[in-house]
Formats: sequence, C-alpha cells, structure tokens
Amino acid sequence: MVIRRTVAAGSGKGPLLYRDAGTLETRSGGGCLSLFGMPFLLAGLFVMTVPLGIIPFENRPEGPLISVLIVLFGSVFAVVGAVLVLGRSGIILDRGRGRITEWQGLIVPMRRVEHMLDAVRHVEMNFSAGDSDTADTWPVKLAGEGITKPITVAQPTDFAEARRVAEELARFLRKPLVDTSTGERVTRDP
Repeated sequence: MVIRRTVAAGSGKGPLLYRDAGTLETRSGGGCLSLFGMPFLLAGLFVMTVPLGIIPFENRPEGPLISVLIVLFGSVFAVVGAVLVLGRSGIILDRGRGRITEWQGLIVPMRRVEHMLDAVRHVEMNFSAGDSDTADTWPVKLAGEGITKPITVAQPTDFAEARRVAEELARFLRKPLVDTSTGERVTRDP
C-alpha cells in the first residue's frame, strides 16, 4: 500500500513519498527532463544515420575516417539524450530494514548503494550560493560518522521549502536538524 502524502523536495528531486509509515522515498528523472533530452537523442540518432545511408542525403560524406567521426559525434549527442530521457535516480529510507538505499538507472534501478540508517546522526540544511548560471540552493543532507560523504536528499531553491523537507526528514528519522544556512550552527530536536 502506498501512502500518497508528499512533501515537496524541489530542484531535481521529486517529492518525498511515504510508501508506508516506515518507508520514505524520493525520486528524480523523467518528466520535463525527458522532454529536454529528446532533441539531443533524436539529433544524435539522425547524425549517426547520415554516413550509413539509411536516410537519403544528397551530399553524403565520403571516406571511412569522416564517416567514423560523424558517427562518433552523433553518438555523443545520442548518449546524452538517452541518459536525460531514460535516466532515473532515487533514495529510499526504510526504518523497518534500517537501511538507506541510493539508486540510479535507466528506467529501472541498475546501481544501488546501501547505508545503515543508524549511521545517520543528523539531518543537515546548508546554504549554497549560486553564480550567474545557477540559482542559490539550500541542500538538505543526511550526515553521520558512518557515512563517508553526506547523502543529498534535496536541493530546493526556496528556503521555506528546504526547511519543510529538512523538518520532515528529521521527524521521520527521529534525528536532530542541524541548520547552518544562516551562517550559525543551530541544532534542533526532531
């Protein structure tokens, strides 16, 4: 049974979905990202077919070296497009099993990394200043001694949204929330 109560997680990560009372999940990929990747995939496939003669072309390139270069150039676009169209990732927090599962794949999970839930000591909320090309974000992460690199759960571009996600994670995991987004380290109980 999937409980559809959600909390917006923002910017690249989907909403926090409660599968049941002890399992929380976030997913990313698909949707608008797939639409963005479709032109890359189609352009790459089109360019790859030109030297093969599949699509009739008046001034088709001659010579094996040029044909190989064109196929390689097209394949780069096709691979980038395929990853954007088919790429998916997510995080599953399972209190029942005591595990955190990070996964990535193309449509279905292909790579999984598991961490012990007991290794998480706190939920972190930071501030990451953007530049001229990227927006400011407030990353929400899970951190602890047993986790070599903090696990980023969400990167909202809105402070209030980041705060909601961080508080929801802290309540779910029953761990303190460490907020350093204002320049001071403030620790709050779940």
